[in-house]
Amino acid sequence: MGSSMAQHEALKARLRVAGSSFAIIARNLNIQPTTVSATSLGKRRSRRIEAAIADALGMTPEAIWPDRYPAHKGGAT
Repeated sequence: MGSSMAQHEALKARLRVAGSSFAIIARNLNIQPTTVSATSLGKRRSRRIEAAIADALGMTPEAIWPDRYPAHKGGAT
């Protein structure tokens, strides 16, 4: 879907502004940059990579990808 590509490009731009990139995140996690990119695009899921992207932006994964982290009602926090 086009919106995932638009979000992907926006994340790349925000990471650049924050002094980071998918390549830097990949290096820090000892994985391939294409894996970070695939996660950003939603082609694969990785809570570890999503958390690393969010951390680099000073956000939570839930704030970036609310569709991937549906709100749970009730239960312990």
